[in-house]
Amino acid sequence: MAPQPSFPVFQEVMWNEYCVVFPCGFRHPFSEQVQYTALKGWLRKQEVMLNGSADHALHFGTTKSGWHRHYIHLDLDRCAWFGADPNLTRSVAVTMKIKLSRGKGLGSVLFDAYNCCLYTNVRDKTQLGLGFDHQLLLLQAANEQDATDWIVAIASCLYFGSAAYESLVNDCERFFKATGKGNQRLTALEACNLMLLMGRSVSLEQVLQKEMTLNGGKGFNQHEFVRLVRTVCRDAEPAEELLRAFALFGHGNSDCLHVDELCHVLHHHGVSDDVLRALLRAARLSEDGTLHYREVVAAIYSSSNLAMLYLPVKSKQNEEQLVS
Repeated sequence: MAPQPSFPVFQEVMWNEYCVVFPCGFRHPFSEQVQYTALKGWLRKQEVMLNGSADHALHFGTTKSGWHRHYIHLDLDRCAWFGADPNLTRSVAVTMKIKLSRGKGLGSVLFDAYNCCLYTNVRDKTQLGLGFDHQLLLLQAANEQDATDWIVAIASCLYFGSAAYESLVNDCERFFKATGKGNQRLTALEACNLMLLMGRSVSLEQVLQKEMTLNGGKGFNQHEFVRLVRTVCRDAEPAEELLRAFALFGHGNSDCLHVDELCHVLHHHGVSDDVLRALLRAARLSEDGTLHYREVVAAIYSSSNLAMLYLPVKSKQNEEQLVS
């Protein structure tokens, strides 16, 4: 009897305002192209799974059978699948064959109607999953690179249609208009200073490099300034970013937070109970209900340099046992 996996075969792909973050720590910039044109192509697809079947597939994977070739259409609003390319005219015989084929069909996931989650198969990196409304859509690309491209494209669509992206754009527009430049372009130095005022960690060298990439050194209009804010910081260490966020709640030089304070703030900002429970599991609560947020960050990003400094030895051993 084959041993049961101790951790999910499908693990969630995350993203922030800078980039898409894979479970292994690999970071990839968003696909800007999805804002202007749809991504289309052929992928293999399983029947959409529901509830228990979806949970089982995420944890244990799926069988090698049951995959059927589908034409996938992805844009900012939806991920849709068809039995054949809908842009091509088909004979009556081909239409009937598709209609009678087991596993073939059409459907879609509307991004604004569901809270979607994106997954990659850590054992077979050609497979990806899209979770929505307690359902799971499993797709398989021809190779790992194609799968990565589709994952990044789907994550980009989900981010560009999110309230977080809208809030970022509004913040950038508000700061840009406050300069009083009107329709004039910001110089690299002005853009750098503006980003620092927004609380972004950035250097003039980074801004100059991005300026050359965007328009050959002609400064930044409002749209390009949004691109600058989103992309120039994408190589930031996520553990350090989270550490700075925790430090905002700190008191003086202490790295301790009370659990009630943390829960109140995270709930206020829409963090789910499941995420909050996972966060608290990573923490070591003291008797008075406080936690050391450096240890929390080190536990979440166990492969970072912070883990070597702050992760308790016992937790490291437990993690090694879990992985093995």
